[in-house]
Amino acid sequence: MRIWAPQGMEIMNLAREKAAAMGHAELDPLHLLWAFLREAALAGQPQVGAGVEPIMAIHRTEQELAGLPVAHTTVIASPNSRLRDLFLRAADLAAVTNDRNDEGRIGPHELVLALVGDRGPAGELLHEFKVKAVQMAG
Repeated sequence: MRIWAPQGMEIMNLAREKAAAMGHAELDPLHLLWAFLREAALAGQPQVGAGVEPIMAIHRTEQELAGLPVAHTTVIASPNSRLRDLFLRAADLAAVTNDRNDEGRIGPHELVLALVGDRGPAGELLHEFKVKAVQMAG
């Protein structure tokens, strides 16, 4: 059974690539936030929140990412507990919003809405940026 919509999988792959590039052993909601902000910047969105440009938001997110632990060996980043909780929230959202996505699969819309509920640094940054979930989900 596939649970990921293609666009949701693309965002997750970007997040995983960022974690690997930074040498992080765990995939964190911050990596997911970075992936969404990168996509917003590439799409030419002038702002992701109240007066916040995607490039500035990416820079601030990268500062937070720099504080995450670095792996001592080469590993594939696996989701940490906060990201696993986020996946469960996104799956619940996908189950009730299947008219909006690819047959109840997790897509960008569900990932962003779940990310807004993060109680860690990624959620705090979203609130700091005053990001509108609809803008980030595309």
